Amino acid sequence: MNADGSNIEQLTFNLSHDLYPVLLDDGQVLYSRWDNHGNRSMFNWYLMRPDGSENQLIYGWHSHNTGAEQSRIEFGKAIVLADGSVSLALASTAAPYYNSWPQQVALAIASDNEQPLAGEVLNLPAQTPLFPWAFDNTQRTELGGAVNSYAPLKDNSGRYLVSWSPCRVIDVDDVNGVETEQIKSCAQVINIEQFELAAPLYGLWLFDTQKQTQVPVRPGREGLLVSEPTVLQAYTAPAFLPANPALNADLAAENAGILDIRSVYDFAGVSSVNLAQLSDPLQSTAAQRPARYLRLVRGVPQPPEEVLDVPRTAFGVSNLQLMRDILGVTPIQPDGSVRLKVPANVPFNIAVLNAQGQAISPLHQQWLSVRPGETLSCNGCHTAQSTAPHGRSVGEAPSANPGLAADGVFLNTNPLLIGLAGDSMAQTAARINGEAELDEALRYLDIWTDPALRAPDPQEERSLLDLTTAAPAGTECYSQWLASCRLRIDYPTHIQPLWLVDRRSFDPDTNELLSDHSCLSCHSRTDAAGNARLPIAQLELDAEASDIEPEHYRSYRELLSNDNEQELVGGVLVDRLVQATDADGNPLFVTDADGNLILDDEGNPIPVMVTVTVAPALRANSALAGAAFFDRFAAGGSHFGYLTDAELMLLAAWLDIGAQYYNSPFVIPEQ
Repeated sequence: MNADGSNIEQLTFNLSHDLYPVLLDDGQVLYSRWDNHGNRSMFNWYLMRPDGSENQLIYGWHSHNTGAEQSRIEFGKAIVLADGSVSLALASTAAPYYNSWPQQVALAIASDNEQPLAGEVLNLPAQTPLFPWAFDNTQRTELGGAVNSYAPLKDNSGRYLVSWSPCRVIDVDDVNGVETEQIKSCAQVINIEQFELAAPLYGLWLFDTQKQTQVPVRPGREGLLVSEPTVLQAYTAPAFLPANPALNADLAAENAGILDIRSVYDFAGVSSVNLAQLSDPLQSTAAQRPARYLRLVRGVPQPPEEVLDVPRTAFGVSNLQLMRDILGVTPIQPDGSVRLKVPANVPFNIAVLNAQGQAISPLHQQWLSVRPGETLSCNGCHTAQSTAPHGRSVGEAPSANPGLAADGVFLNTNPLLIGLAGDSMAQTAARINGEAELDEALRYLDIWTDPALRAPDPQEERSLLDLTTAAPAGTECYSQWLASCRLRIDYPTHIQPLWLVDRRSFDPDTNELLSDHSCLSCHSRTDAAGNARLPIAQLELDAEASDIEPEHYRSYRELLSNDNEQELVGGVLVDRLVQATDADGNPLFVTDADGNLILDDEGNPIPVMVTVTVAPALRANSALAGAAFFDRFAAGGSHFGYLTDAELMLLAAWLDIGAQYYNSPFVIPEQ
């Protein structure tokens, strides 16, 4: 904002909250971000320039069990110390006494408590106690008392203004048969672990870490919590960082930036494949490369309840991903590199896709964003098991994809594509052909193979415009990409119609029915004459209300929820029942409260009958997990040719982003 408070501009973009910004001595802003994505919920530290560019995870992702006794902590407000280093009050979300454990954090050499940056040595944990007295963030009793919060005096005296409470316990005495409670100092009793801690008495104290003294400034009072002390004093102002000079004005005018990934096969500086082999057209064809496309997905912000109360059923079988839009897809170059134009000021995550448009990478649980005109560069991908620094401008291991060794062409590639030393294939392609743009379709054109050495790989195209049913909302935007382009897929509008398409073929001369590949011709409970039948594969794909959730179509629940196996009895579909067995496979019979068998009128034991569960064919958040379903439509499968490439691509994309019933709160029918 301006000095007078006008012209407020948002700098960070996250589906949850960004909190506690502090200005470091070098002029950068350190803040706490709530990484609340899927089943992950935690606060980590991020760093950015004051204009919001170069925003990056800086510390904490793998350090959340570093409190006392390995207790859970969050990375909240950072405190800049007198020497410019950073401190944190380790605090548990359920600390009963509002107590914390002050730590100094070696932010300059570590990305986590036990993870040094590349080229650095971490002899001790990155988090070390700030004060020479014992404190912690749990219910454990400490003779040194408890610290709530603190502020350093920036005069190199080693002094801190601290919200501190002495250690106090409740001592119960029996006086003439009457129990009375008395609050005592922990130093007044023996075996303090046997006493209940008294309510804290936080006041302001001056800690001197050099003299190791504590002096009262404002003693605590019962029932009053004095916290968040602030010291007003003159100190050297942090460095001033102007607007990032690397921002591109032309891109900024389009409200766009650049995402530049050196290789999706790069995991913490180690390649998961033979990059030299995959990038050489004489050693590998496009069909042999596991990673073919990159998908960008945007989280859809949810309105507050007073604006719109979104029902739980709107999200579908799982609300872990809430609602999602697809920003588009782009081809991955042979060396695994990607460089493309992306919308600015939009939180997005990424997924690596195979040739069919199915995600082959784990769900990306971190929101990325770029400022207008910014280029966001990263080496590659990450795994949940790896604690290595990732996504940082400094401190990462060197990329597994070094790029061109010198100006020229990549090995055995088109001689017209001349790159510069260090270029990835995507960077060379962008320099020659212009920045790639997001697309609604899976399109691949082989620009790398030298026709003099072998025939280029065949062109590929799977476009949503080829659908005969309703295309996802926003598909038409990509005829000339804008930063505002989005794809929205809703089950009732875009997926259910796939099952209702008439897929019959007739003899052109006699009009004789040759084949009927319509989904409902097999996957419904009635045949063409209206007679009851058992749906093939226990799968119904009609648009009737589900008996599991009336707000959903039966087909949706049949595809994604466990169901009971059915059988046809007297022309009626009923749940099939079988006799239950114990853990050893022995049949079970009905017994009374004493465990004695209950007999029927003929004196026979009564079997315990249970339903048979049918597992769903598909799984939310992963098209790949439904491989058995998709394999039926592949070459050699029983349903080959029944669904088009565009229909299969649409289905895979919808599953990967969460298989939501609706992906906008404002298209849900009014109740």
